[in-house]
Amino acid sequence: MFTTNCRRLPFVAVVLASAVLLSACTVEAGDEAAHAIAAKFAESDQSVAEAAPASDLEETATIEEVDSQEPAKVDERLAAEEAEMLARARAEAEERRRAEQEKARAAEQPRIEQERLRARQVAEEKLQREIEEQRKEAEARRLAEIAAQEEARRIAEKQRRLAEEEERRAAELRRRLEGEKEQERKAAEAKRQAEIAAQEEARRAAEARRLMALTQLEQEERLRIEQIRAIPALAAAAEEARKTRIEPQRGSEGLNREEQTPIRKTSTAPYALGGPKPPAAPDPLLGLPRSSRVTVLLVMEPGTRGIRRFRKTADPVLCVDSVCYISNGPGEPARAMTRIRALGPAVTIGTRAGYCRRSLTCVFRGVDFKHAMVVVQPVDLRVLRHDRREPRAVMVDPTCRIEGPYRLTCSRPVVAEGYKLWVVPESIAERAGPLALELVARAGLPQSPGVAHAGID
Repeated sequence: MFTTNCRRLPFVAVVLASAVLLSACTVEAGDEAAHAIAAKFAESDQSVAEAAPASDLEETATIEEVDSQEPAKVDERLAAEEAEMLARARAEAEERRRAEQEKARAAEQPRIEQERLRARQVAEEKLQREIEEQRKEAEARRLAEIAAQEEARRIAEKQRRLAEEEERRAAELRRRLEGEKEQERKAAEAKRQAEIAAQEEARRAAEARRLMALTQLEQEERLRIEQIRAIPALAAAAEEARKTRIEPQRGSEGLNREEQTPIRKTSTAPYALGGPKPPAAPDPLLGLPRSSRVTVLLVMEPGTRGIRRFRKTADPVLCVDSVCYISNGPGEPARAMTRIRALGPAVTIGTRAGYCRRSLTCVFRGVDFKHAMVVVQPVDLRVLRHDRREPRAVMVDPTCRIEGPYRLTCSRPVVAEGYKLWVVPESIAERAGPLALELVARAGLPQSPGVAHAGID
């Protein structure tokens, strides 16, 4: 009995080890299969233990029979039994594992279905979202295209309006420029007509001044001739009056000597009442070097300084550097003297401006320019305070020329505050003659070429 149990112990151990091994190998099927196998073997051992008293005799006989057999066969049989039991245990464990797997699969199927359904729903939702997003993107693209088209249309419309506005402004500018050009043309034409009219008016005024000056000169010439003709009668009357006064005293020696003194019946002094020069009088300008002599034609504006009896007249004296000149007329050289003497009381109260007394125009012949450029200053003689005009540095005008008989013109006048003058070379002045010099001075020294001719046609 004990021997039999001892022999069965290895078998049970092997079976238990196999169960444990199968349980370890089939961990994926769960711990329940291993527990089931172990419980089965435990039940088998218990049944064997319960049946042992009833069949002791059989077992004893069997054991003895077995003991009588060869140990090799016993071992082989035990091995076969163990293999069979192991195979059955494996098959049962596999079956149990499959059943558990089926059960687990059956229990897992709803969850899988739910997860599949959930995944399908998620996929459908994702698809819907993608479709919605695509729809929104398509709608956004459509709206963007519409907005872009609208923006392009708006820009094109704006550019068209700008182009039309620019064209309108350009047309307006062209019209304005054309209008301005037309106005400028009309203004230029009006200015040209006005200039022509002004030149014509100036020419007529110059011609009127020339005729007036010529008439005045003719009147002065007639008066001078009448005075010259009256000189013998005046001298005879004076001689008769003198004889009448001294007749009672004829016996005295002084009166006898006075009677013996011849009396001039004519005056040949060139300055007495404008009388004529001696027939054979030499040129008064021959004593000066011709290279330094000039003729200065002066036109002054009425001054406002000093005491003036005549508002529109002047008493001009021309000062050149430190020398001043008093005019003797257009045919005689001016009288030179120092500035102190010319502006002193003797001249101011006495001879004053000589030929140009109470005149706004004056001709100074034979003025000595000792240098190429000199400083000239016209002075209007007043009683207490002389009217000194602006001094200017001048030189001989090389543009002075004679155009036609007795026509004098200069292109470079000296214009200063209160006066204007021409500096004419003495050779040109000699060729022009006293009458032309007097006329051009009285005409105001005109600068216009159409008015500058102050001579006799």
